[in-house]
Amino acid sequence: MAYSASYGADLVTITSQSEQDFLASEINEQHWIGLNDLETEGHWVWVNNQTLIETGLQLWHKRPSGQSEPVNWRVTDPSGENCAVKL
Repeated sequence: MAYSASYGADLVTITSQSEQDFLASEINEQHWIGLNDLETEGHWVWVNNQTLIETGLQLWHKRPSGQSEPVNWRVTDPSGENCAVKL
């Protein structure tokens, strides 16, 4: 999040399926969104402090393997991933 802010950018908070659909239609590459579990592992919170339960959205990307994001990827950080990516 600090990285984005250093460039004058904000991460998106997706609050509806229509917003998700719009972003998917406009952006055809992997990008960070404003969702993280930095404070508590597995408790995903938007940058506006809304939880996934509060927004009612589950927007995880399903891989062909059937596994969905976030996968807690540990290649660059042994503690696992903390920020969400929209593919």
